[in-house]
Order: sequence, then structure tokens, then C-alpha cells
Amino acid sequence: MPQDIANAARVQGRFHTRMAQRQPATASSQRLSHGLNGRGPLHIRNRYDCVVAGLLLSAALSQLRMPGGTTTESGAVPRATGHLRPSLHNVGNRGVQQVPPAAHWPPGAHALAIPMGMDWMGGLAELLGTQISAERAALELDIAAIADATRTAQAQPGSIVAKREATNRARQDSIAQQFESEGFAVERLPFNLTTHTLFSHPYRTSGQNLRVTLCGREPVQRTLMVLAHGDVAGAEIGSTGSLDNGVGVGLLLALARHLEHTGLPDGTRVQLLVTDKEEAGLKGAKAYVRDCLAAAGCPDVALNLNILGYGDGISVSGSTDHAWFGDGDSLLANGTASVTPAEAQLEQLLRAAAADVGMQVHATPGWTLQSDHVAFQRAGLAALGLSGMDAADVAPERALQVARARYLQAESRLSPSRYDAYLAGTLNQTESVAMECDIQASDTAALEYQALPQSHRQRRIHTAADQPEHVDIRQALATLDVVRRTVDAWLALPAARGGA
Repeated sequence: MPQDIANAARVQGRFHTRMAQRQPATASSQRLSHGLNGRGPLHIRNRYDCVVAGLLLSAALSQLRMPGGTTTESGAVPRATGHLRPSLHNVGNRGVQQVPPAAHWPPGAHALAIPMGMDWMGGLAELLGTQISAERAALELDIAAIADATRTAQAQPGSIVAKREATNRARQDSIAQQFESEGFAVERLPFNLTTHTLFSHPYRTSGQNLRVTLCGREPVQRTLMVLAHGDVAGAEIGSTGSLDNGVGVGLLLALARHLEHTGLPDGTRVQLLVTDKEEAGLKGAKAYVRDCLAAAGCPDVALNLNILGYGDGISVSGSTDHAWFGDGDSLLANGTASVTPAEAQLEQLLRAAAADVGMQVHATPGWTLQSDHVAFQRAGLAALGLSGMDAADVAPERALQVARARYLQAESRLSPSRYDAYLAGTLNQTESVAMECDIQASDTAALEYQALPQSHRQRRIHTAADQPEHVDIRQALATLDVVRRTVDAWLALPAARGGA
């Protein structure tokens, strides 16, 4: 077997073996009622709000109990009697003492109607508004819908490869339906791309990106793109792709609702892009960049969202960092790219928004988020990557990227033609000795790469640990606040500066 394939198998085998040893996670029966303890007003604006309002109304009524846990003859705890728990104190404008005691209940009854004289609806609405916000409910339901599409597709018969393709199609279809159910027009952008494996072997791939466009009055003078990938890795071993990257897509949906409500200034455009095949080497993003360059229709600046709802802060990856990412289409860049004014401006707005929200931005020198923004940066387009990050993950992730870079650099010296000549014995003695030294250096680099531990974040994605209930929904909402403030600030810039 050629040395590059052997090395790839060794490196990839470590991750596959670890993932296969993990037990598939079962879906939590508590998913719909997960985390109903947020803060913020409950506004009934759409079908998600109605569902949550119904769940919370049921939950609130279930808390009404007799003092001291008094039960009926059947053993059930009566509801809507006597007193309320402290969290439900003063529900309505009239005293609950008007509710008759248990002795007055009809025989065998487990509940009484709330007296019509109580302003119970107003009181419950006020109470429920302290339990969960509609925005949180919508985000949780959006993430759950993507996870459900993943599970359903994986349950269908077929090979691993066939189910992998079917799962990613199902996710993209589910995401498109979620946008369309909210009234947004979705452009389906199929692509075919000639690309390469990690070790530069060419092959053809295809997929479908999704795009939603929101505009102020034309003519368009500047465009901001916010993107997130919709595909998943590890679904065959139980991953639902919730952290990676259901939360990112959920934030796109939330941003679309926000912009629909606020509107956009004249001359501005925001494009929301859901890419395909990110997990297979940024293929959807590469195809989009290829096509937008050909049509002279690329955004002025792009913000990529990936692996959110995790950690104690966020990380920001700019063009100065993308050299740390290498793949078969563009092995490690020589030096670093220059930062355009548009990218520097967006990063300044993003960091200011994080400071306003109280979100920590981790310093991550020598590290980059290995995701779709790299495809834009490699083409000279202004772009940033935004990801959830924990302080404990920075050092191990940086170490892995440095080791991976060394391995790819060593492997790049073993070109297929040179290796084939070595096997055939057509190299002279000097060339053969040099080749053997390069092979040894590649093997050593591969072993060093394999020996490093993964970060906690890396162990959470592409495995059965990536489930909706493992998303830190408070952190996801805080990140949404940062993104929304950043977009609003960019839209408020004078047109002459926005595309600077």
C-alpha cells in the first residue's frame, strides 16, 4: 500500500476506533421540557411559542398542590386547591382561598376547574414569562428538528456510505423546510466539484447548499454573509450533529426572524448560507466561493458559525490563522494572509458585541477553527470563523493543530510519483536514501500526532455525545446575542465604510 494511504489509515483509525467504542446515546425523553428555567418575556409570535406556552401552562398547573401533600381517597394529590407553591404565589388578582378544600371535591375527582372569578390567565402568562423565553424555545425546537431528521435517516436500511449521504440530504431538507415554514424563500444551490483527498488524490463530489437572502431597498451596495454548515459527521455511531452544527443553523434561523422584524437599511443585504459537505473538507463552501467569484457576486465579508452552545467563551478565527489548516486542495499556506479592512472591521464589531454581552473571547494564537470560512479566506475574501471554546481546550487543540501541520508537511514530501519510483527501484542511491529519510520523518510525525490527547470539545463532536440535551442553551443564546448585535452594528455602518 502506498505510504500516504498507510499513514492516512493510521491517523484516521485512531479517531474511528475511539468513536466506535462509545455507546450510542439514547434520546432523552425529557428533550421537549429540557431546561425550562430561563429568563425573559414569553411572546406568542409563532407555532413554536404556542407549543411552549401549552407545555408551560401544563407544567405550571401541575405545581398546584394541597398544603402538606394531602391526597384524595384514590391516593392522587389534588390540584388547584388551598395554597400555591412559592413560585406560583399570587397567581391572578384574586385570592386562591376561594378555591374549595378537598372535602368539597366531587367523589373520585382529581381536579377542580379554576374559579372563573380569578384572573388566572393573566397571572399564568406573567408567571410563564419568567420561566422561558420564546427565543430559547424556538432555538431548542430548531435543534431538535435537525437531530430528529438525522435519527430518522440513520434508521433507514442501507450501507454506511449510503446512509451518510441520505442523512445529510435529510438534514438539508429539514433545514430548508424550517426556513420555509417561517415564510423565508430558500434558494437550493446544487454543486459538483473536483476536489482532493487529504493526500491530494482527485475525486468528484456533489451536494447542495441553501441560501436565504434578506435585503433593504435596492440597489444593493454591500453584502454580509452569515453561514453555518448543515451536514454531520459520526451519525452512524449516534451523533445528531447538534453542537456540530445544529446550533449554528439554529442561530441562522433566529437571525432571519430578527432581521425580518427589524428590517434592513437601504442598500444592504444579508445572505444566510447553509453549506453542505463541510465535514468532507469544506466542499460546499469551496463550491460556493468558486461560483460567487465566477459571477462576481461574493459577499463583502462573511461570518461562519460552527460548534456553538459550548464552553465558557468564544474563539474568533481570522485570515492570519488559516495557514494552520491543510487539506488536499490547499496544503498549509506559505505564511499568512493579509487582513482586509472589511474583515478587521467585522472583527472589531464582533469583539465589541462580545464585551457588551460579557462573553469572553479566548486568545488562540497558532490555532484556527477548521471550517468553512477558510475556503473564503484562501480565495482572498474577507471572513471570520466563530466557535464556542473553553479555556481548558485551547492548549490541547493548538498542540494537535501544530502536530497535524508537521505531519502534513512531512507527508507532502512523499509525492505519489516519487514514492512509486522508490518502490519500483528506479531512484538512484542518493535519491533512495533521501526518500527513506523522508518516509521515516513522516512516520515519526504521524506517531507524534497520534499520541496527543483530544480536547474535551473534540470528544463531544462526531460521537454519540453530540445530542440536543448536551447543548449549553444559555451559552448558545448568549452567542446569538453577540451575533445579532454584530450584524445590527454592521448594518448601521455608513455604506461607504461597510465594504471598506
